[in-house]
This record gives sequence, C-alpha cells and structure tokens, in this order.
Amino acid sequence: MRGRRPRVIAILFVLGVGLLGACQAPLRVGDGGPLPERPVNDDFAERLVLEGAAGSAAGGNVAATAEDGEPDHAGLPARRSVWWTWTATADGTASFDVRASGLDAVLGAYRGDELTGLTPVVEVGGADAIAGWAVFEVAAGDVVAIAVDGLEGAAGTIALDWTLDAPELEPEPEPEPEPEPEPEPGFEGAFDQVELGFAGTVGGEAPAPRTVVLTNVGDAPGDYALASEPAWVSVSPDAGTLAVGATVDLQVAVDACTSAGSETGSVVLNGDGATILVRRDCTTPVDLPTLDLVLERLYVTQSVPAQDSAQPLAERVPLVAGRPGLLRVFVTANEPNAVRPIVRLHYRYAGGPEASLDLDGPASVPLAVDEGVLAQSFDVPLDADLLRPGLEAYVTIMLAGEADTSDNRYPAAGYWVPEVVVAPDARFTLVPVAYRGTTPDVGDGSSVLGLTERMLPLAGVDVAVRAPYAFTGDLDTGDGWSQLLQELTALRTADGSGRHYYGVVNPGYAGGIAGMGWIGYLPVAVGWDRPASAASVATHELGHNWGRSHAPCGVGGDAGYPYPGGVTGVWGYDRGTGELKAPTLADVMSYCNPAWVSDYTYEGVLDYRTTYGYAMAGAEAAGPTTLLLASGRLEGDAVELDPLFVLDGVPLATGTGPYALVGRGADGRELLRVPFAAAEVSLGHDRAFHVATPIATEVAGALAAVAVERDGAVLAERRLGLGTLAAPVPPTVVREPDGRATIAWDARSFAEVLVRDGEGGPVLGRDRSGRLTVRASGSELELLFSNGVTTQRRTVRF
Repeated sequence: MRGRRPRVIAILFVLGVGLLGACQAPLRVGDGGPLPERPVNDDFAERLVLEGAAGSAAGGNVAATAEDGEPDHAGLPARRSVWWTWTATADGTASFDVRASGLDAVLGAYRGDELTGLTPVVEVGGADAIAGWAVFEVAAGDVVAIAVDGLEGAAGTIALDWTLDAPELEPEPEPEPEPEPEPEPGFEGAFDQVELGFAGTVGGEAPAPRTVVLTNVGDAPGDYALASEPAWVSVSPDAGTLAVGATVDLQVAVDACTSAGSETGSVVLNGDGATILVRRDCTTPVDLPTLDLVLERLYVTQSVPAQDSAQPLAERVPLVAGRPGLLRVFVTANEPNAVRPIVRLHYRYAGGPEASLDLDGPASVPLAVDEGVLAQSFDVPLDADLLRPGLEAYVTIMLAGEADTSDNRYPAAGYWVPEVVVAPDARFTLVPVAYRGTTPDVGDGSSVLGLTERMLPLAGVDVAVRAPYAFTGDLDTGDGWSQLLQELTALRTADGSGRHYYGVVNPGYAGGIAGMGWIGYLPVAVGWDRPASAASVATHELGHNWGRSHAPCGVGGDAGYPYPGGVTGVWGYDRGTGELKAPTLADVMSYCNPAWVSDYTYEGVLDYRTTYGYAMAGAEAAGPTTLLLASGRLEGDAVELDPLFVLDGVPLATGTGPYALVGRGADGRELLRVPFAAAEVSLGHDRAFHVATPIATEVAGALAAVAVERDGAVLAERRLGLGTLAAPVPPTVVREPDGRATIAWDARSFAEVLVRDGEGGPVLGRDRSGRLTVRASGSELELLFSNGVTTQRRTVRF
C-alpha cells in the first residue's frame, strides 16, 4: 500500500490435485466453451411425471440451476437440481434410488405444491452411509416431488429407479477377501484411476489436451501400453518402457465436438490396469450477438480488500497466509440479461498441477459494479490452507455464445501471483484483574479477542487464560491505569513469558477510561470488561501494541492517516457474521463508533507483525535469571520511578536510548548502568519505560540507590527505604470464607509488596496500601518486599 516496503517471499508449496501421486481427486476443467441447454425439468414447476409402481427414468443436470426459495437437499444448498413428480398407486413403502447415476447424487423427497412451501419426506446425500437412495411410507394418492442434485455442484447423467412396496434395502455383506498371491517383481504404476473432464462446443476447436504423469513405482523396469481407448480419445505416447522411478507425461486429447451431449470413456493401461476416465461435454452455441460480459475487478477480502486488481501492484494489501478469505469477482454486462455465466478460479502452486473452484453469483449479470451488495458479485470462500505462498491463479468467465470473450479473463494472459506473507502466530494470555472485589469472567477468551482475530491480520491464534491478578491501585485516574499497565508488564516478565499479555478489568464505572496499551514497545495492554465494547477496546489497544497510533475521529491521531474523518475508506468484510462493512464506518483505532478496520491500519499492523514478530517483547533465550525490575513514567523531563524489585524472571532486551538506569553503592561507587529508551502509551503520560535487566546477587545486595539519568543529569532516584533501618511489623495472612487469602502488612516499612503463589510461583498481585487479597492455589505465599531499591523475601503459610 502507500509507501510500503517491498517483500521477498521465498517459501514455495506444491499441491497435487486430480493428477498422479498421493492426491487423486478428480480435476474439474473447462476450456471456456458454450454451455449446454438447461434440462426441461430444471424448474420445480416443469417437473417430469413418473408413473406406475415401479420404473426407471434417465436424465441429467448439466447446465441445471437452483431456483430462488429452493430448499436445501440433504442439508446442502441447491446447485444443479432437476425435478420429477410421482403419485403413489397404493399404500406401502416407496423406494427411490439414484446410485447408478454418472455423478455423486443428492436426493430429496417432498410433499407440497409450491416450491417455497415444500415439506421434506426424507433426504439423503452423497455423504450418508446409504448414499443415493431413500425409503419412506406412502398412502395411495400421495403426491411426492423428487429433486436430484449433484454433490457440491457435480454435473452428469442421472439414472432414477423407483419401486412401491419394495423391502427396505440392507447393505449386502462384503465377501471374504481371498488371499492375494505374493506379487512378482516388476512394473507398477503410481495410480489406479484418474478422471479428466473436457468441455467443447459443436463446430468449435478441440479442447486443449491434458497431461497425466505415469510413474513406475515397482521394483523392476517394465513396459506399458494402451489396452483400450475410445475412438474419440487419443493418448501419446501410447507405449514405452520405464525404469524404476522413471516417469512419462501422457498427453490425453479428445476430438472436436460434432453433436451436443455428454459421453464418457476409459483408457486402460496394461500391466496393473491403471485407468484414465475421460468425460467430454459438448454444447450447442447460443446466439448472443450483442451481449458482452466484462470481468471488471477482483480481490480477496480477509477483513479488507487485499490484492485488489483495481490498484497498482505497489499499493495492494498483501494476503495473510493461513487466514481464510472470500474471493469477490465483479462482472458486468452491457445490456439487461437473464444469463448466469460460469465464473471459475483456476489455481496452482509454484507451477504445480492446476485445480479450480466455481463461484456463486447472481441469477443475472449486473450492469454496473456494486461493491456494497454481496449478491451483486461472484464469490467463493477460500480456506486457510489455500492461501499460502507460491499461489498462482487466474479467473475466467464462461458463457456459451458470447461473441467477444477478450475481456473475460484476469489476468488477460498468464497467472495472477498474489503477494502472500507469513505472519507469526498470535499467542495471547488473558489476565483477569481482580479489582475492588470483582474479577471478570473471560471464559475461553473469544468474547474478548474474537473480534481482533476476525478484524486484524492474524493467523494461528492461541489464547490462554491466566490465574487472576489482584490490583489495589485507583482506576478512577489515568495514573491508576498506567500503574496497572506497568504491573501487568512486570507480571509478564516475572512469568518469564514470550506471549502477548492482555488484562481485563471491571473499573466500576460505565463511562471513562476504557483501556491502555504500549505503542509498539512491549506486547502488553489492558481494557475494561463491558460486554458491548470489551472486544472493540481489546482490538484498539492491541493495535497500539502493534505500532498503530489513533485514527483522527474523536481524538487527535496519525497525521498520515489517508481518509478524512478517520473513516475506513474501503468495504470491509466480517467473516464471523458474513456482513459487509461500509467505508463510512470509523476506523477501530479512532474514538468513534460503529467501527471496523481500514486497509491503512490493517496493513500497518501486518507490517509491524511481520517485521518484528515478538522481537520487541525482548524475552531473551537465556531463560530465567535474577533481575532488577524498574519501571516509571515521564512527563516532559520529569520522571516518576516506581519502587524497584529484585526477582527471578526472563530479562528484556533494552537496546540503546538516551536514558540510563544507574545503580550505586553506599559509597557512591557506580555498580550498574543500563541504557534504555522510553516509549509512548496510548493514554496519559508522555512516555513510560520498563526495564528488566540481569543483576548479580552481590551487586543487588550492595545497591544503596538507583537513579534514572540523561546526559549525566539525575532525573529521578530511589534510595533504601525504612525496611533496612528497622525490623518491619510481621505480615499477617487470613483465609477468607471463599478461600482467598488477605495479606496485611506495614506499608510504612516497605515501599511495595509483590505476592507469588508459593515460592517462585506465579505472581498474584502487588500492593502499596498495606492490604491485598489474592486467590492462592495452596496454603503458601512468597512475599517480596521492596525497600525502594532491593528486595526482602518472606514465605508465609496460612
């Protein structure tokens, strides 16, 4: 997008679909020829009549369509359905069977005279254990409508058999397999059966040949030759010798169509009997001399339009690997019409085998692009595993009889190679914050982070819920929120975690500060638990963690934001609800509602995540060690330095910066100097900082003062407190009726206490007031008292 740096993607994947090797799924192919005529019984109102107590009927669903208001058949949306009607001649059991059809069939049986008021009698489908037949009770004179559709839009011939009073079918027992003789060494092909489909028009050119790869996976060289092939199919080369592991590309071709219809045939190879099934669909051209369809635009939306063909390459938002998407293709016509073309996505990976997906679209092609109506575009969901580096694709429009097809393909030639980037997994730890007697219930975290996952460029999301953390500050003030953010940052350090920490708290009010987070510094943020807005607040604050400033609506913000008023500026899509999001909505990084995400914010988050990952989290690989933990806030040149702790945790990389944390002994000798930089937070103070640096035990014991300096000037300093001058009043711990523990301590003796769940266990809370209630897992707590500079430890049982 605007000013985005180029990326180099060097990960390639190959997908085998419908050819030889491990994957043997049928290929669906077409050469863009004209469509066959619709079956006469395509519509419910034109259903064909079945007569008698038993019989058979033949037909097909090539070019069949679904009607508005048509019910789902066997729980699957109608795609290419055809209809019959049958009247029972007597009481009894009726049986309908379509298993002999030339496609995977879905069958539905209904009562009723109107399409929109049909009542299912019974439905079965291609995925059922007794797929393709239905048995149900009828009374004499009952009228039953029978629908037959292709599983997932399959098309082909239909064979329908029915009987009345037939016994219920039971699956025939499979015969005991006869022991197979030990195979002799020799030639063995790498496939048993492959299906190829060709489409052409009467009087047109022959469809393009297809390639099948034959591999000798046997243990000796061997010959292959064609044992049989239909007259209208040719294979080249038709014979040869293959060494062990050698391959040969078999070019399979069919003759040009001479008459309308569909036919199938088998090409059999000798030796192991490998078979290539070939289907040729021939259609008669339709005279559409003035209609012209145009592929105007396409993009994949994973929240916002990505790889939009209407934008220059350098400005297109990348796709995120492993994140589901929706392909939208906008097709227009030059005149009113009632045509439904085939819009097809053809795709492969890094030059590998090609596969395809057909898109759903309107019953007639619109005259203009209307991006704000899903029903006006041709769409298909794209699974997460389809969107990965190495993807190459093109999209075609196929309509029989259209005179000018030069604008029916994107790109006009070759492949569309979208930019697909791999982003790091998003690993969240939710921290319920116990505050003034209330602890939010975050469940599995989806109510807090589900919107973030749907809106921002995330893939591979993992959410863990941590034990609650007790906070005794004052959230009625911005300083209190800043203190909570600092404590949650220290909590993550003490936990030794490399995950993204997000706190959830009930501040006790319905209006006021709703959240706070570091801006591109450390992956820690906190927000309130209000059901109506907790999810959007979380998305907003996590956006700050990923380097985003405010969008200018209701708040001053990013001077480079491209859309006036802080709106999103593009049509978004929420895959969770299936809804489009108007470009007039506010950006989620603003203070306005309702909100979605702009392409500017979306790509900014993606750039940050792919550039830094969790590197800015700073957790070093050395593992837990003894740390000096320092935090504070800055207003201009004024610095507030929190009480320091010495504790076990994972250090953070401090880098360089204009500030230094300097520790000195009682004689003034410098014992420690750590440079650091301060960072913005999303609300309140100008900047803040958090330093967790390794410290030797003897150095920690010798510290008498710690200061924050800049250019040699002391901006703030902490000295040893009362805890080193007199014996403190021993703390007391009382077990509450609900199982929690309340710690009372003398706040005049120490600056602050940090409480762990047993020795070295998870941090449960911090306090400066002299009273803290926590929920422990057992009957032991470790209390870390800060004397302002260093720490005294005490273990208590209760």
